Formats: sequence, structure tokens, C-alpha cells
Amino acid sequence: MTKIKVKRILYIELYVANIMQSAFFYISAFGFKVVNEKKIENENEVSIVLIQRNIKLILTSSKRITGKITEQVNLYGDFVKDIVFEVKNIEALHQQAVKHGFISIAEPKEDIFYGKKVKQSIIGTLGTANPNMT
Repeated sequence: MTKIKVKRILYIELYVANIMQSAFFYISAFGFKVVNEKKIENENEVSIVLIQRNIKLILTSSKRITGKITEQVNLYGDFVKDIVFEVKNIEALHQQAVKHGFISIAEPKEDIFYGKKVKQSIIGTLGTANPNMT
């Protein structure tokens, strides 16, 4: 079996109940800094990007009292939503992960991320409910 090497972790995204309190905690307790003061926003959620050396965290919170993020945070508390890895061969990694029991949520495809062309896929960890099951 060929092992696929991870080049680096690009970022970790956390869903949090209180974005300002969480940002304050990571800044004061661990020395993170806000990448810039501008928040990444859409109509339902708000995110703040924090960085410390080569570690990048994205804190995301709901702007509404109802919705997907609010429901999940109410159920689980603050949690890691995504860990994004950079790898050399995403197709091989995706295939190998599925072969070993992980759930394929999205097959590898090209996309634009912050103005750069990237290939990405989504793999659910062991224990993830299969979104294709009814």
C-alpha cells in the first residue's frame, strides 16, 4: 500500500457559538493574531481568520439564532468542522481513504479558492453519517 504524504495543514476551521469570545481566547491564550480586521461574511455566517506562525485557524459562527451552524453548535458545542490538508495527489488520497472505510462526500474536482485554482475533495471521517443515505 502506497502512503500518501501530507505536505502541510493549510488550515483548521472551527464552528463556534461566540466568535468574539473564541477569537479573544485564541489571541490571549495562544498568541494568535487576526490576519486582517475584515471578516469573511455572507448572509448566514461570519468567519475570522487567525494565524500564529504557520498555524491558520478559521473561526466560523452563525449570524442567526436558527440554521445549520447554530443547530450543530447547540448539539455538540464548539467543534472542528474541517481540517484542510495539502497533498501531492488528491485523487490517489481520496481513493485510498474510501478504500479504507472513509465516506466520500465530494469527489476530487477543480475549484477556485481565494483566487487560486485548486483541486479539492471532501472525505468524512470514520463515524460520519453518509449524506447519500436516506
